[in-house]
Formats: sequence, structure tokens, C-alpha cells
Amino acid sequence: MPSVVIENGLRLEYGSVGDGFPLLLIAGLGRDRGMWSAQIDALSSQYRVVTFDNRGVGGSDRPSGPYTIAHMADDAAQLLDALDIARAHVLGASLGGMIAQELERRNPERVATLTLLCTTPGLPLAIGMSPSVYASIQPNANGDPLQTLTGAMRLAHSNWYWELNEEHLKEAARRRLADPIAPQSWWTQAAAGAGFSSLPRAPQVPCLVMTGEDDLIVPPVNSERLAARITDVRLERYLGGGHYFFVEEPDAVNGAILEFLAPHTPGSHIAGNSGRGERNHP
Repeated sequence: MPSVVIENGLRLEYGSVGDGFPLLLIAGLGRDRGMWSAQIDALSSQYRVVTFDNRGVGGSDRPSGPYTIAHMADDAAQLLDALDIARAHVLGASLGGMIAQELERRNPERVATLTLLCTTPGLPLAIGMSPSVYASIQPNANGDPLQTLTGAMRLAHSNWYWELNEEHLKEAARRRLADPIAPQSWWTQAAAGAGFSSLPRAPQVPCLVMTGEDDLIVPPVNSERLAARITDVRLERYLGGGHYFFVEEPDAVNGAILEFLAPHTPGSHIAGNSGRGERNHP
């Protein structure tokens, strides 16, 4: 896969698929760009979709840290510079949603819209996961790596999806362990997320906020609190959706994203609705 060395000296591995107005996808805690496998084909049919591995994971450099969300947002901005992308739609999930918010705050002229999946407004508004869930998703140096990762994936998916796809998901866990994230990188990314706050400035661009109503990792109240602070926002809730609701219901989620982006895309002739709105998906 291609890579670039950005201004701060980090090498970031990335992918770019499709043509049209750019759409940058930012992955979550401990995940590389492979987490977008259910989105890339649909979104790249209309956009130039750029994915990348955040610092600490995948094929990108893995500095020792500490990391902050500001560091990671600057990585994303410098990647856009390296790819000669002046302005883009930005989509982030979980930790990636925090990075996306910070990217827009620091570079408002670079971001056309934000799509924020299963993420939070940060301190002091965020509601954390339960202690038992947190204990189950973090690296366990003394445990079996496959069992630990499988347990974390189990919590990230809804019950119905896990039951239908258990063997497939266990095989996906085995593939991820072929190039696992180092515990140190996981903790430095987690610490960055724990220190994030959007309180100084809510997003100022049109936003689509999406959540799974059965999300145990980032409880859906976080999306509600995030959306409540944004003027031009649509909140989408997916009944029965887990943290990875966008993997569980890709057709509905991808369709909603494309519907949202179209009226905000230069050259598009599709009229859009501005202002607040909500939609619940059965």
C-alpha cells in the first residue's frame, strides 16, 4: 500500500479509491483502515475515498507517545496536504470521530462536512462505558490474545449480528492478530481519547451524527449530547445496532451517508435540508 512521510516526520500508510470530491475516513481506537471494508465500495462509487492508518497501528509509524487528539488531527491534515487535497468531507468513527471534530476545529476551511459515528463530545459531557466493558476491551498482557480480541469484538457487535456471524468474526480476529496493535499503542490512543474535549467549540459545518442504540462501547447518549451542541445536524439512530452498527447494517448506513453528503458536495445538483433533524432506523 502507498505511504507518505508527512511534515512532522511520521510515515502514514493510506489508500485512495474512486474519483470525485474527497471523503476522508478516520478509523477508531486500535483499528487500521480495514475497519471500513463495508463502506469503501459504496462510498467510492461517488467520491474519492481516502483511508489511512492512524499513528500507532497498521502500516503507519508507531511512535512511543504520548498522543493527543490534536496530534492525530494534525496527522490527518498533513496527509491531506501530502495528497494535494484542499478540502474534503470527513467521516470518523469512535476515536476517529473525535479526531474528525478536532480536525474541523483546527482547520475549518479544510472540512466540508462531518459524519460522526458512535463517538462523543468529549469531556465533560461524555458518558463512559461501564467498568466491566472497559476491562474487557483493553489489552491483557497475561491473557490469550485471540480470546481477548474475540471478547472485545463480541462487545462491539450487537447480539443478533454476533449470533449470525460468530465464525466469520472469529476468523476476522485471527487475521487481525497477524499484525496486532502493540499494547503501548492501544493505551496511547486510548489516553488521547480520554483527554479530548469539544467544549471550546462545537462543530460549525453540517454534521451527520449516527449511533447504534445498543452500543456498549460508546453509549448512544453521547451522540445525543454531541448533536445537541451542533446547529446544522442530523441524528440517525439504529435500533439494535452495536458499536459497529455501520458494519452490521452497511446498506442503510452507506445510503444515509450518501444522502447526507450529496447536497453539500461541490457540483452536486441535489437540494438538501439544512438544520436539525432526527431519524430512527428499525
